Amino acid sequence: QFEENPYLDIDLGSFVHITNVRLWNRTDEPDDLAMPVDMFSKRLFPCFVMISQLPFPSDTEGREGLDACLDQSVAKVRFSNDKQMSNWKVPKFTVGRHVRVQ
Repeated sequence: QFEENPYLDIDLGSFVHITNVRLWNRTDEPDDLAMPVDMFSKRLFPCFVMISQLPFPSDTEGREGLDACLDQSVAKVRFSNDKQMSNWKVPKFTVGRHVRVQ
């Protein structure tokens, strides 16, 4: 099932210094040979990884919701290349409790 703007929220449980975020993508392929081999992996990109000190808002949807999360973030990055693992060296002195991939 495809959602319009799926996201994953992670609560780290306390405030932490975040130095690095690694985003691992799917590596499996469809069983149906008529489907493209990158059908699953390309669904993640483009995406944003955001770090916040407060929980991200969940009461808005679409572009408005994404913009609200981006505005709230203390650090953020946009990944656009379909890769197995994307690595983000977070800006120095970044402290957060919540991480969102959207």
